[in-house]
Amino acid sequence: MRVLIADDHALLRQGLVELLRAVKPGWHFAEAADFASMQAAIVAASPELLILDLRMPGMAGETTLRWLRQHYPAMLIVVLSGVDDRAAILSCLDSGVHGYVLKAMESEELLAALQSVLDGHVFVPPMLALGVARPSAPRGDALGQKFTSRQIEVLNLLAEGRSTKDIARALNLGVGTVKVHLAAIYRILGAHNRMEAVMRAGTLRG
Repeated sequence: MRVLIADDHALLRQGLVELLRAVKPGWHFAEAADFASMQAAIVAASPELLILDLRMPGMAGETTLRWLRQHYPAMLIVVLSGVDDRAAILSCLDSGVHGYVLKAMESEELLAALQSVLDGHVFVPPMLALGVARPSAPRGDALGQKFTSRQIEVLNLLAEGRSTKDIARALNLGVGTVKVHLAAIYRILGAHNRMEAVMRAGTLRG
């Protein structure tokens, strides 16, 4: 695995490299401190995973994320940030990133988040997913006891085989918001993918 860590704080970059190298000795690392050096490192190292801070010099926020997704569609992108604002996280998810991790996370949480992304999931901070996981009103059926009405709508469209973008269009939601709902649904069901979520939800329907 080729990994590029882009952050303007050298100590953070070095600490993250040491943390990951301890558990992934076969991984190869490159570092960047600003947008220009990140661009050069992407060309030189062809990273499969990019971990970046949006507030580095030369960055243009979500515009940079959309540019990266357009030009390097196969590269996994995880935002590493100290900002836990819901709107900022949703905006990043709408831009197509594969994960959003907080600098305040414990090492074990960060490693689990990156592994989740490598396993094909979109990772969002638990505080964000859990914030939409409360039932909106008591209901008699098992699904209604576990999920909000919006999450049930997402589940129903998921069962129809709809993509994340299709679900967003059908429910008039942002893609980032749908991803947060999906993350909450997966956590509640203990599912690892869409099919598993649909199957486990089916058992609750009776």
